[in-house]
Amino acid sequence: MEVAMAALSSLIPKLGSLLTAEYNLQKGARGEIKFLKREMESMQATLKDLNKLPADQISHTNKLWMRDLAELSYDIEDSVDAFMVNLVRKAKIRHCIAMDIEDIKTRVQEVDERRRRYLPDVTMVPDRRLNIDPRVIAMFEEASSLVGIDGPAKKLINMLTQGDSIQKQKLMVVSVVGVGGLGKTTLANSVYKKLGAQFQRQAFVPVSLKPDMKNILCSILRQISRGKCKDAGEKDLSELIQNIRDFLSDKRYLIVIDDLWDEPSWDFLNTALIDNHHGSRVIVTTRNLDVGKICTGTVRGATVRGAVYELEPLSDKDSRRLLYTRVFKKEEGINTKLNEVAGKILKKCGGLPLAITTIAGLLASRKTKEEWYAVYNSICSGHVKTKDNMEKMRD
Repeated sequence: MEVAMAALSSLIPKLGSLLTAEYNLQKGARGEIKFLKREMESMQATLKDLNKLPADQISHTNKLWMRDLAELSYDIEDSVDAFMVNLVRKAKIRHCIAMDIEDIKTRVQEVDERRRRYLPDVTMVPDRRLNIDPRVIAMFEEASSLVGIDGPAKKLINMLTQGDSIQKQKLMVVSVVGVGGLGKTTLANSVYKKLGAQFQRQAFVPVSLKPDMKNILCSILRQISRGKCKDAGEKDLSELIQNIRDFLSDKRYLIVIDDLWDEPSWDFLNTALIDNHHGSRVIVTTRNLDVGKICTGTVRGATVRGAVYELEPLSDKDSRRLLYTRVFKKEEGINTKLNEVAGKILKKCGGLPLAITTIAGLLASRKTKEEWYAVYNSICSGHVKTKDNMEKMRD
């Protein structure tokens, strides 16, 4: 529940920001964003109601819904971030944003539809269902099927576990750097789940462009205390930091700080970290290479072990696997006549998993080569030059 709450707390303000006059969106897109914001606010209210229940009264079905909601929120936030950093005043870009938002809207309604089928005891928003191709729902059901993640996960785990016996006892910070939509959060979450059992304390917190530091510290404290600090929200910042340090002082911990944007945010958050020589690890995901390097240098003025992992786009092979798995439920295309246009579409996606899965949602209900070419011709190519985007992260 903590992860889902944190994800929504980060996402909802961004949706509000996207509606400001600064972003010259198409009229229809503005309406869709307002819809998404209302939906997310309603889901957040439902989470707060569930949070009032004792932990043993929250059903497994509720927990699955919260997991889906957290994953969806992170995906939407990645898209919103991409909208904000692109030249949204250009008509072609605005058209692509409208397409992305329609796909996101469909996914939101899928999560709500699933909740309505299996969680009738939870009151949420009015029914706004659409007629959805069943394959789209099936694709969302398999969102946990990760393509191309094994290699990067192995590399990241090796970074986190390398060194001799003495080095392994020191705190280590690894920064995962990459453009939006490249799968940094997915990678960090995969490694977090694989290594979590090796640590006595764990926490996974999103930061975002305009972070609420108190909420972030509260989330860390609740997670590492395993729910014991239920009054975290009543504490001031200094109390939260001290409590976190107390819980971490003699424990081996793993903390993921997801989507860090700037140095001041790191300077503040690392005051809560401590090198207790128990082999603790911190994973930071960021779009900015300079921020990634800063994070791997010091913790509260002390030099720590650190490494930067620059995440690469998916290979051509993995890109095709991801597209076909999402559209056809298998790695080989059902219609080989689509292979050529699929290659053209994937070239425009530039190896970005978020772009590929978004396009897969558009292709799911289309079966002919002509329909696929229509989608291809409507795609913006803003992410094609991935290397150029990687260079921009250094600015």
